[in-house]
Amino acid sequence: MSTENTPFGENATYSDMVDLRGVLLLLRRQIRLIALTAAVILGLALTYLITATPMYTARTLLMVDPSQRNLLESDQFSGANSQVDNAKIDSEVEILRSPSTAMAVIEAANLAKDPEFGPSVGFLTRMRIALGLQSDAPPTQDAILQGMIQRLNDAVVVRRMGLTYLISVDVTSADPQSAAKIANVVAQSYIRNQVQGKIAASLSARDVLQAQADAGRDAVAASDAALDRFIEDNLATLEEDAGNPRIAELRASLEAQREQLLSQEMALTTATSGLQDRNFAALASSLADEALQELLAQREAIAAQLQEVAESDQTALDLQQELAQLDGAITDSATAAIATLRSNVSTENARLTDLRAELRTTLLQSDLSSDALAQIFELQQAASIARSQYQNVLARLSEIENQAAVQVAQSRVVSEALPPSVKSAPNTRLILALSLVLGIGLGIGLAFLNEYYIGGVVSPAQLEQLTGLRVATVVPKVPDAVSAQKNVASTIVNEPLSVYSESVRRLRAVLDQDLRQKWRERKSPIDDTRSNIGKPLRHGSVIMVTSSVPAEGKSTLSLSLARVYAMSNLRVVIVDADLRKPSIAEQLNIEPQIGLLDFLTNPGEEEVATKFSIAADPLTKLHCVLGTGRAKVPTDQLISSPSFGSLLEKLRLNYDIIIVDTSPLLPVVDARYVAHHAEAIVMPVRWAATSQGDLRAALSVLRPALAPHVDIHLVLNQNEQSASGYGYSYRYGSYYGEA
Repeated sequence: MSTENTPFGENATYSDMVDLRGVLLLLRRQIRLIALTAAVILGLALTYLITATPMYTARTLLMVDPSQRNLLESDQFSGANSQVDNAKIDSEVEILRSPSTAMAVIEAANLAKDPEFGPSVGFLTRMRIALGLQSDAPPTQDAILQGMIQRLNDAVVVRRMGLTYLISVDVTSADPQSAAKIANVVAQSYIRNQVQGKIAASLSARDVLQAQADAGRDAVAASDAALDRFIEDNLATLEEDAGNPRIAELRASLEAQREQLLSQEMALTTATSGLQDRNFAALASSLADEALQELLAQREAIAAQLQEVAESDQTALDLQQELAQLDGAITDSATAAIATLRSNVSTENARLTDLRAELRTTLLQSDLSSDALAQIFELQQAASIARSQYQNVLARLSEIENQAAVQVAQSRVVSEALPPSVKSAPNTRLILALSLVLGIGLGIGLAFLNEYYIGGVVSPAQLEQLTGLRVATVVPKVPDAVSAQKNVASTIVNEPLSVYSESVRRLRAVLDQDLRQKWRERKSPIDDTRSNIGKPLRHGSVIMVTSSVPAEGKSTLSLSLARVYAMSNLRVVIVDADLRKPSIAEQLNIEPQIGLLDFLTNPGEEEVATKFSIAADPLTKLHCVLGTGRAKVPTDQLISSPSFGSLLEKLRLNYDIIIVDTSPLLPVVDARYVAHHAEAIVMPVRWAATSQGDLRAALSVLRPALAPHVDIHLVLNQNEQSASGYGYSYRYGSYYGEA
């Protein structure tokens, strides 16, 4: 197919077909859709703004001190490390966002009773229960708690303020008082948890050190015992080796002190056991206390009297009461005596320790052999090291206990939240601006989608961009009142200066120019053997009129175009080749006895050949080959038969222009067989009605059926645009007497 009469050509790309002017024209054509889309989006936004609950946001500011503060050390200094500080601050942000902080806030603020954050059943959950997709059993405690934590986390936003040491805690709520309260509670709970965490860490370290202190104390005792045991086991040898008379004195004193300590420890054990077992005889014997012995004697006397008196006698009761008082006095006296004895044991034990220490010192100062001194020194050093380690652990333990008592938080509140007076959501200006931008953007997107894929064709420019073919003319829609009174095609004769008539004449001019160019370039598909070679330009030219789908006005346009040619003193015939639904006869108000269908069905019958004739248009010199009724056999066989081709050949010999009105391309295949007979194709596209997909499909079907260099002339038919629309027929309507 020739592309010389097209603005783009077959090889033109989509980018070649789109320019700024084309885009502006597209937007102008689709301005109603864009405005409607923007209005709908704005309406939805306004509905949301009217129905949405106002939300308020309160902010609390925290300052984080990354250094490890210790109140027990007055002079502290640590070099700044930005990476470490950033990591610490980011860690504190995550702690603020943690579930533990949320749980502390829920408990401190009593959010379980808050209607906004407390337990509730969401809309989606209610819908699932109503639809039977979820059980209506009461939720578990864990599920309730998780739901409260989730709602609180949705309302709380924690973030670091740039690269500073500040952390903001923003809480959004429908109640400004509640928002400020929860923001402050979040900060307080976080600081409280921070202090408690530091205290817990200190106490945990204290427990570890306490275990080490106990082990150190045992080690000190074991090392001292090992040194004393070595000295006592080898005291005779050491005394003889040293030759120091003081060692003999200390040895004798040590043995005497050990015997005395052992005697008092045995007495303490016996007395303690006697007091626990209420064995007063053993108690008196071990303590050797005169007062206690006198009390015991009194008790024995009263006990003897009690045995001689009847139990029910008043004297027995008095004696029992007196006996109980004596037991209490004996217990108190024994307890005091045991305490004194225990003190004496401690004193004796201290004397024994002093004697051992003096003996150890004396031995070290004596002239002992090197082996003995080495062994004593080694044991003494081990004891000294164990004692030193034990003292260090005790010192550190005391320091940690003091730190646990004076721990402070690394963070502090620098700005408490106040109830906000201005709502934070919904942001009216932002939502309206975004909805306007979204509406316009979505509208433009829908406009392009409607222009190129979904909607009908509404302008010549759109039709040209869509098909890559030139639009020959734009035919206006005749008002319904006029079309109801008379046939639309009669406007060509009755109103020759109308916009409609001029638009059809413009189509004829384009066709004449096309046919003349083909004749001049010798590209006419007419065979050289045909007898019309050498005749004037239009002799025997077949113009096929078809459409994509029914109801696009092709038959009316065919008749109108044929009348325009007939009014130019040319020999013109119109062939109603739409065998499925012929309509030319109805428009001419003629009822032929034998039509084209009869001729093609029974071409050899004498009656058909006799009665088949060419009718005359009552308004012009146009001749008509009419159809009668709908075919009951496959029409493609009739159209592709030699009879139809022979008919066209005869018409070429006798007429200058043959207009062939065929069936639509998509419903039936007839037009494909007519197409190879034509020198030009006229294809009307109904304004805003023909689907772009149908148009593309029809062109893809039609193009392979055409002879080389046969052009398709598009007509934007039944245009309903106002005077500001497209086409010369509207802009210059007054020139044609239409204004």
